[in-house]
Amino acid sequence: MHIVLYADPALLPPGKSARLVGVVSLSFSAAGREDFRSLAPPADQPYLSNMAVDPKFRRQGIARAMLEACDSAAQGRAQDTIWLHVRQADEAAQQLYTSYGYSEVERDPASAPGVFGLLLGGGGAQAVRPRILMKRQVAQ
Repeated sequence: MHIVLYADPALLPPGKSARLVGVVSLSFSAAGREDFRSLAPPADQPYLSNMAVDPKFRRQGIARAMLEACDSAAQGRAQDTIWLHVRQADEAAQQLYTSYGYSEVERDPASAPGVFGLLLGGGGAQAVRPRILMKRQVAQ
């Protein structure tokens, strides 16, 4: 499921009928997610990912509206917990999620926040940014 929000028509560039200002993905099964090498959320519970808001429209309640839409989608499927990852170095996102009721479950055991590391596996080495796994109980 993808949630997309568009700007108020008064904020649109001349001649444009819509503008993408925010997007978020919410998956309800492991099949719709990346293969987590660490901090895997439960496979049978909703997982929020790839939330982004156009920098010109931040701090206007758009992210919170998308979180509310995710809550509604989870409730519609009789799910009571939503999971997400946030980068340890992204303090603004951590503050948003914490203020909305998400709590930390576990952290990547990587080095200091913001430091890149390498994760070796079957697909070779890949850069890793230390993350935090968070969850929130959705009101039923």
